[in-house]
Amino acid sequence: MKQYNYKEGHSKKAVKFIQIAIAHAAVCALLLSCGDQDLSEKDFRPYKGPISIIENFELTYSDSAKIKVRLMAKKQLEFGNGDRIFPEGVYIEFYNKEEVLETTLQANKGTLDGKTKIYTATGDVKIHNLIQSKSLFSEELHWDPAKELIYTDKNVIIIQDGEKITGTGLEASQDFETYEIKNPRGSILIDNPEDENPNE
Repeated sequence: MKQYNYKEGHSKKAVKFIQIAIAHAAVCALLLSCGDQDLSEKDFRPYKGPISIIENFELTYSDSAKIKVRLMAKKQLEFGNGDRIFPEGVYIEFYNKEEVLETTLQANKGTLDGKTKIYTATGDVKIHNLIQSKSLFSEELHWDPAKELIYTDKNVIIIQDGEKITGTGLEASQDFETYEIKNPRGSILIDNPEDENPNE
């Protein structure tokens, strides 16, 4: 049975923003009922900002009491439609059946679509499979927790076993054990993978 556990730092800020949103709605209602007769509802634009801001956000996905995924972000913005934004970067850890850390993902920014429940990581996205010692680099990746897949239609670079593989479009398991590049362009041997700059 899958469970989602939240660990939220500085939750007072989240409460503060909810209170602000409620106060905003109350003021609008008061003005509509008691204000100038010429004013109408169209004169008051609905609040479209975040309903909560949480710092040091942490979310864990577990199955049968075993941790599968841990997501961490310095800041999370949550909106009324369920969308979430991680404007200061996102870091995700994927664990194997023995609850051993297997793969990490990090990016400069992250989002969650409230309807599809799909995460999108953008800006210098890096995935490292610690067990198989291979890495993936891209500017954008999508993660589907329900299907346990990561995918993209952007350019990708994979470094594995002293080889640098490039292409466009990719689908892979979320632990990055298996992957398929949709349009491979080629590969080159590299002397020292540890020093390799994937963008060169």
